[in-house]
Amino acid sequence: MAEPAPAGIAAHRWLGVLRQAGRRIGEEAAAMSVAERRRPLGRGAGGDTTLAIDQLAEDIVLAELEALRAEGAVFAVLSEECGAIGPVGDASTALVVVDPIDGSLNARRGLPAFSTSIAIADGPRMGDVAIAYVRDHANGEEHTAVRGGGARTNDRPLQPPPSGRLEIVALEGASPSRLAAAAPALAEAYRVRVIGSIALSLCTVGAGRCDAMAGLSPARAVDIAAAQLFAREAGALVGMPAPEDLHAAPLDAVSRRPVVAAREPAALLVLNAALDRVLAAEAARREAAGA
Repeated sequence: MAEPAPAGIAAHRWLGVLRQAGRRIGEEAAAMSVAERRRPLGRGAGGDTTLAIDQLAEDIVLAELEALRAEGAVFAVLSEECGAIGPVGDASTALVVVDPIDGSLNARRGLPAFSTSIAIADGPRMGDVAIAYVRDHANGEEHTAVRGGGARTNDRPLQPPPSGRLEIVALEGASPSRLAAAAPALAEAYRVRVIGSIALSLCTVGAGRCDAMAGLSPARAVDIAAAQLFAREAGALVGMPAPEDLHAAPLDAVSRRPVVAAREPAALLVLNAALDRVLAAEAARREAAGA
């Protein structure tokens, strides 16, 4: 099977540039003090505060991408911090979707689990993502995928076996109130893990390390664009919140949608029941506040 070639650049070349960016970010992040990482610089296009570590990571990605422009690649960029650069939505232009630092809270508190997530798409929807790269800056692990070509971790092909049971469920957006609402629906799970990076949580399902994951608060496309392809290419089911909703979801910086992933179809039902409980609890709180 021929490699996907957004902007006329083969997948291995895209991934080479993304790896270079990810490794540079990891080195620079490790050299920063926690105080410097968390220095606020304003508000990003996604609505969150841009920290010094976010800006550093975005600057590195944009600089590394210039090597592809020099080779004739034509692409637009959609990043959590700077927003859109170039003609986003143009069908003739590749789209680079960047979350420079996913897990900024961990990064600014000195916790190890945070990542850089970059997806290359040949259209404006989640189903158009053709190439995925997620780097775990805690250990340097790289999760990559090519549409129709499978998923790899540290360049090793992945073929996780079926899980058979809900032994470990990863949760994101895990505020105490959301956890309390979701917990009764997750009673059949043996253990819960909260990593603090939605991209890494999706990758744990793809790699077979967790049996399922749920974002208890809606996620942006930039958070999940790369990791959802990795998880699906590794054989996991990913929904927003149903699998049939995923492909048409827009690649933008502002809209938010719930995301779930699992190794087995039955687990998706459990996760969606947990999401329903969270939504109901939040609606009840809003109603009580307005009474």
